[in-house]
Amino acid sequence: MMHPATYIDQLDPTIFPFIQYADYADRYPTHTVQAFPASFYEEMRTASAGLFRVFCKAAEVLQRAPNDFARAMDMPREILPYLHTVNAFHLPTWLSRFDFVLDEAQQLHMVEINADTPCFVIESFYANGVAAAYDGRRDPNEGTEAQLRSFLTEVHNRLSSPLADLGRRALTRRPFVFSAFDDYPEDLGTTLYLMRLMQEG
Repeated sequence: MMHPATYIDQLDPTIFPFIQYADYADRYPTHTVQAFPASFYEEMRTASAGLFRVFCKAAEVLQRAPNDFARAMDMPREILPYLHTVNAFHLPTWLSRFDFVLDEAQQLHMVEINADTPCFVIESFYANGVAAAYDGRRDPNEGTEAQLRSFLTEVHNRLSSPLADLGRRALTRRPFVFSAFDDYPEDLGTTLYLMRLMQEG
């Protein structure tokens, strides 16, 4: 089947491997470009930063609260030991996104934070730039892929630094493992993308 030329034809399928996805009637991602003024993107970034601070405070309260509080919030008993475990960055999530909607008055509303799904990583950090260049527009996410690469490098350096084995007088390297469901193309593609950025860093 022939498709009309769009920025999708400019996407590198080794970076964005789920353009032709059996679950979608059309090629993915969306074929059209939606442009907003720079102030809109700045408003979203400001809102996201503020909401993330609130999210971090809420997570800290949950981590410090007794297990009864977590159980009252319908947290499974099996997760309780992990609620009190602090990670290397002291953050409740390392890579997540806020989902916003615009109401009829063009006001932004955050509807959820997604920290457990792979959606929109490649789209945000790679495909938006391709679409903007194809359409002759400025990429609102310009420079963010480099920021993500830098962050992933920091994650790698902090978590996989060698451990000293004093008994054997040796340094033991800790592996950094990526995993994904290979039957879910978006999950696999996003995992490979993040792994590649970390390796480049």
